[in-house]
Amino acid sequence: MPLTVGGKVTGVLTVAGLPEGASFSEDEAAFLTTLGAGLGLTLQNARLYRWLQAKAAMLERLVDLGQALAGHLDEGKVLETALVGVRDVLGAQWCVLRLLDGETGELVLKASSGMSAELQERAARARPEGSLLGEALRREEPVAVDDTAAAGPGMQLPYYAPEVRAMAVAPVRTGGKILGTLKVYSPEPKRWLKEELGYLATVAAQVGLALQNARLYESLRRYYLSALEALAAALEAKDTYTRGHSVRVAQLAQACARVLGLSDEEQEQLYLTALLHDIGKIGVPESILLKPGPLEPAEWEEVKSHPVVGARIVEPSGFPPQVVAAIRHHHENYGGGGYPDGLAGEEIPLLARIIGAADAYDAMTSDRPYRRPRTAEEAIEELRRGAGRQFDPLVVEAFLRVPASEMEEIGGG
Repeated sequence: MPLTVGGKVTGVLTVAGLPEGASFSEDEAAFLTTLGAGLGLTLQNARLYRWLQAKAAMLERLVDLGQALAGHLDEGKVLETALVGVRDVLGAQWCVLRLLDGETGELVLKASSGMSAELQERAARARPEGSLLGEALRREEPVAVDDTAAAGPGMQLPYYAPEVRAMAVAPVRTGGKILGTLKVYSPEPKRWLKEELGYLATVAAQVGLALQNARLYESLRRYYLSALEALAAALEAKDTYTRGHSVRVAQLAQACARVLGLSDEEQEQLYLTALLHDIGKIGVPESILLKPGPLEPAEWEEVKSHPVVGARIVEPSGFPPQVVAAIRHHHENYGGGGYPDGLAGEEIPLLARIIGAADAYDAMTSDRPYRRPRTAEEAIEELRRGAGRQFDPLVVEAFLRVPASEMEEIGGG
C-alpha cells in the first residue's frame, strides 16, 4: 500500500504472510489504505520535526557565533573565532579566510584550518581575477564547485591544489565594501546544498561586520593614543631634558608588563597611564620644574603634589579607576615612606609599581643640567639595590628580563 501525504507517495507499506490462496478482504484493504495514509502523515511530521530541530539548532549556532564575533575588537581574535564558527556551523574542517589588500588587489591568507604548511606558503597571496575567488567577489554572493575536475577555467582556484576537490566561497563584506573571502573546501567531490551556501553567506556577513568594528576600534584607539602622546609631548616641550620622557616610560612599563604576563587590556591601561603619569606637573610653576639647582623645601612640596593633581585632572574625564589610582600612587615606595599617601607593598596598585620603576630608570639614564646620565648597567644596578625598599622586587626582576636590545631601542640607543 502506498504511504501518501497530500496526494504524494512518500513510501510503500508491504504486508505479507496470509495462507496460500487467501486474499485480503475489502475491509482489510480499506484498513491498510487508511493505515498507509496515517503512517505517511506521521512519518512526514517526524521528518518536519527533525528538520525544524536542525534549523533551530543551526539558528542557535549562528546566533552564538554572532555574539562571539561581536565580543572581539581585535582583528586576530575575530579571524580565529570565525574559523571556529565555520567548523561548528558547517562541519567543515578545511576553511580559509582571506582579506583584500587594498594596494595590490590581492587576497591575502590571514587564517586557515586544515591547510598544510606547504599549501599555506604557496597560496599566501592570490589574485582573484579569473578564478572562483574572483567570481564570488563579482557576484557578491556565495559560489560553489561540486567537483574541481569538472569545473571550467573560471571556476578554479588561482593556484594549484590537487587536494581540493570541492569548494564554496562567500565574499566577506560590510556596508557594500568587499573585505575578503571565506572559503570551505573538501578533499572529495561534494554536492553543496542551498542551505549550506546560505549559512556560509551568513557567517561571512557576520565576519565582515566584526572585522569592520575591530578596524574602527583600532583606528579610534590609535587616534586616542596619538592625542595622549601629543599631550604628553606638549607638557614636556619646554624642558629639553625631559622631552620624550612619558613615551619612554610608557614603552618601558609595557615591556615590563609583557614579561610579567599582564593581559593585553592591562598592558593598554598601563601604557595609557604612563603617558599621563606626570600630567599633574602642569600645576607646578616652570621656575621650579626648570630650576637647574637643588629645590627648596617648599618647592619640593610643590613637586610632590603632582601625583594628586594628576589624578584630579584625569578622574572627571572618565578614565578607568585603575588609571586614576596608578597616576596618584606612582611615587609610593614599596617599603613605605613614599608620597602622597605613604602606601607600602601590595597596597600600591601594580600599575603604579611598574610605572615607578620605569620612571626611575628613565630619569637615571636621561641627561640633566645638574648631572650626567647613568649607563643602563648603572641604572639596573640601582633598581636592584632599591628592590624591596623603593621598588617591587618582582617588577625589578621583570625589568632584568627585558631584552637589552629593546631597552636600548626605547632609550634611543
